[in-house]
Amino acid sequence: MLLETLSNAFGPSGCEDEVRRLLARALHDKVDDLQTDALGNLIAFKQGIGAGPRLKVMIDAHTDEVGLMITRIEKNGMLGFQAVGGIDPRLLMAKGVVVGEGRIPGVIIAPPVHLTKAAQRKQVIEIDQLVIDIGTSTADKARELVQMGDYAVFDTRFQVLSEDGLRTAKGKAFDDRIGCAVAAALADGEYPVDLCLSFSAQEEVGLRGARVAAFRIEPDLALALEGTVCDDTPKKEDVSPTTELGKGPAITVSGPFLRRRQTFGAPLDRGRRCPWPALPNQTTWRGGYRCWCHSPVQGRRAVGRCGRALSLHSCPGEHGQPQRL
Repeated sequence: MLLETLSNAFGPSGCEDEVRRLLARALHDKVDDLQTDALGNLIAFKQGIGAGPRLKVMIDAHTDEVGLMITRIEKNGMLGFQAVGGIDPRLLMAKGVVVGEGRIPGVIIAPPVHLTKAAQRKQVIEIDQLVIDIGTSTADKARELVQMGDYAVFDTRFQVLSEDGLRTAKGKAFDDRIGCAVAAALADGEYPVDLCLSFSAQEEVGLRGARVAAFRIEPDLALALEGTVCDDTPKKEDVSPTTELGKGPAITVSGPFLRRRQTFGAPLDRGRRCPWPALPNQTTWRGGYRCWCHSPVQGRRAVGRCGRALSLHSCPGEHGQPQRL
């Protein structure tokens, strides 16, 4: 399963090489052209069928995941770090990680509960107070394995939880390796439009790759495949305007750039008339980053299509439901 391979891959923002290689290997005999730009975006082109001129449709999914970067090596061999992307410090303690090109295993540690006061235990321990233990006892030993600036990601492996009912799986980096897997699957088809598959880099640190790719491709229409928030866990009163597992992929209809009805109305209407009854869909008013194509590229229309994940940007893993889009 491509999703499993991508989820297990090492690919924090700025270090997406492994993910890019896996996607290139899966796509090379299915598309007409495959290029990587200077920022690290992988762009695949598949020519449409039929007479031209044809519309140019961009499908975008980002390859990077949240992670950590090593910023200091302590005398006792512990590794200080900073977050790469949006990570909640509350979720970090006692989590397993792998560090650097050697994929060195480690554990994020913090002061033990026995040595902290009650008031301290009620406070969130900030990232600069946490360190990674890789089993070394001196800085020199640590430097033999890890260098300043090395990346780390959470040591979480993909696992299918259920093949029945909701067909759920857990793993890391579902945001946005689910989108990458779906976009790659589109290369198997033939379409009356020219298809540009953009696997963009560095989304988690500022939407960098998608903006560059959009300028390069200059699409007539852009469709973004992204992971979105799912918050349908039990609660006394459900007032959360988010998506639910089991109700299909979500179409984002608002966000940092408010869409025109003509942009998202047609996909919504067509979704309701979808000839495949097994493919439900839902809408979400929670905007992700998938609004980039309205403003930077001559006012092109863009629509966000999202897979849902519980515990987004969390560790040891996101819990999501892969969808056939």
